[in-house]
Amino acid sequence: MQEANEGVIVNVASLCGLRNIPPTPPCYTASKFAAIGMTKAIAQEFGPDNIRCNAVCPGSVDTQMRAVSMDLIAQQEGITMAEAEDAENATISLGRPADPAEIAAVVAFLCSPAAGYMTGAAIPVDGGMNFGL
Repeated sequence: MQEANEGVIVNVASLCGLRNIPPTPPCYTASKFAAIGMTKAIAQEFGPDNIRCNAVCPGSVDTQMRAVSMDLIAQQEGITMAEAEDAENATISLGRPADPAEIAAVVAFLCSPAAGYMTGAAIPVDGGMNFGL
């Protein structure tokens, strides 16, 4: 990228990299804060080489990771997995988790010329989670 004098890096962090979201384990939160810190450091260090670096910070995404989390919460709370999903969905303004393609679309935007003046940003892609607004 330096030889080409251009490039784009997009790190995938998490909404947990912007704030603590209990009951998320502290080690996960710390790793996502680190990803955002690294994003900002890379943006600053390599900006003069026309290398941009941003991070996307997804909230709830309909993946296997979400299913495992919902199952764990259901077990801890003594509720069904559907009830756990409904409880989380109630914290999201759009009322549902993201489809992975919706996160990918933000990554594609950040890689495009339309985002040519963006670097060092940590962008929440969270459907309006109430602890994300």
